[in-house]
Amino acid sequence: MDHQRRLWICLGTGLAATLLWQFPIILPLKLLVVLVHETWHGFAALSSGALLSQMDITLDEWGETMVTGLTSTTGFVWTVSAGYLGSALTGAVLLNRGLAGRNVRLTLIAFSMLLGYMTYLFTAPGSTAFFTGLGWAAVLLLVCGGGEMIGEVCLVALGTLFAWYCVFDLFDFTRDVLQTDAGILARYIVASEWPVLGAWPVGTLAVLASIFWVAVMLTVLGLSVRHAMLDRLPGPPVAAEPEPEPTFPGEVTPEVQDWLLKNGFGLDGRPLPLELVDSPYARLTPGEVGPHEDS
Repeated sequence: MDHQRRLWICLGTGLAATLLWQFPIILPLKLLVVLVHETWHGFAALSSGALLSQMDITLDEWGETMVTGLTSTTGFVWTVSAGYLGSALTGAVLLNRGLAGRNVRLTLIAFSMLLGYMTYLFTAPGSTAFFTGLGWAAVLLLVCGGGEMIGEVCLVALGTLFAWYCVFDLFDFTRDVLQTDAGILARYIVASEWPVLGAWPVGTLAVLASIFWVAVMLTVLGLSVRHAMLDRLPGPPVAAEPEPEPTFPGEVTPEVQDWLLKNGFGLDGRPLPLELVDSPYARLTPGEVGPHEDS
């Protein structure tokens, strides 16, 4: 699939998401993004040494990740921030590989395996999160068997949807920022009495956190798309190696050799010195040593 078609798929997915966002037909895709958001919270908590108890999502697109033992400040900040930032990174990777058209099957398989693994371990059987995670893991594996083109379409569409959802989350920040992850982080900073920041209003800290996250998300997505575009550009033309010039005389037949020597030319086509004409040296091939007298 050529590069122009990939871009049309990207634009078409964004337009469809905008027009159909409130329709039930797109709900499975939105639930996937919400589950990935919660999965990144879980990844971050596990990497911080905490215990991940369960991930859950609802049909009205709310998610919750329950962890225990998250005691360090760095771990808490990383865990709270990982939902939005990780979702943007997931979209960036999917979109990059889809637009570049490289490692398509590997990307789909890796995404499917990670999603299925986290779903199986940390969601309640029969829950919305359980069916969403395992269902999408199976769909992605089926896409792998449908050919390279279908895989590219899937990656571009999913990557665009993740990117679009990250932009859509801006409305959450503007409507009620205190109910977002940014609000959770802001309340934690105030409750922990951080130096300087701990004295600021919770709302102000939440807005600052949201602005920082948005800047990081847009930067990651922009760099991903830019890298994919550059990856598809043709490289500089490679200069052809000059053909070696034919050497003279090449293979010389006995007849040509006799003619050259009789007319005072050596086997390299150059005139022989006068002292060598009609002498034993005139019949020497290049590289041979002529007769000499013993001293």
